Amino acid sequence: MSVKKGYRYIKNNYLLSRTFKNFLKCNRKYWSSFDGIQHGGKYILVDLMVNNHPGYLMGNCIIANYLKKMCNADLVGLVNGKIHRKVIHLARSYNIDKFLYPYDLLNKIKYEYSCLKRLKENRISNLQELLNLHSGSIKIGDLIYDTYLKRTGCGTIEDMSDLKPYIKEAIFLCIFFKNIFERYDITATVQGHIVYNSFGILARTAIVHKSKVYARKPASGSMTIKRCTSMDDTM
Repeated sequence: MSVKKGYRYIKNNYLLSRTFKNFLKCNRKYWSSFDGIQHGGKYILVDLMVNNHPGYLMGNCIIANYLKKMCNADLVGLVNGKIHRKVIHLARSYNIDKFLYPYDLLNKIKYEYSCLKRLKENRISNLQELLNLHSGSIKIGDLIYDTYLKRTGCGTIEDMSDLKPYIKEAIFLCIFFKNIFERYDITATVQGHIVYNSFGILARTAIVHKSKVYARKPASGSMTIKRCTSMDDTM
């Protein structure tokens, strides 16, 4: 990593400007009025998995605070990893003090064996097999396909072996989110996306576990919210 890239990495993830610190202080004071309720052991998962996108993060945090009052639930932020300190600081200013880290190294190590085992069981030889791919009752093939197109910039898939890391990631997320929903009483998720591996698998896992999905839909005017209560709603 060059010095320039190293500085940019530290700046994007760690350094807090004076302006940002002032914002965090004022924002925390305002949203603290939404706290103090008695939580009934329920949780709302808040998608904070898009880094360096304040509008995305703030929109989800605002929606989550109103749902928190409606559902009498506690907020839990989903952050890609502990290194994303700016995201965590921003979330804390919106009353989110609990976090889960899907892509944390310890989680990857924990589920590595299960991922590799399932990967061997799901050998894909053509596009139709990919699109029909499921993990339990959750369809994941279309999410893997879209994730591949998004990250590579390719218009289609020429070599099915190129899909291996994307399939493995999808399997990992299925295991991770299934574990979370079985451990905690998740009443809802708040998401900016319901497509691609990270967000789509989260939304579909929520539906399977009878949780509602509140998907933020940016528009030319006011921000709107799509409430998903069935698998068809997430498609």
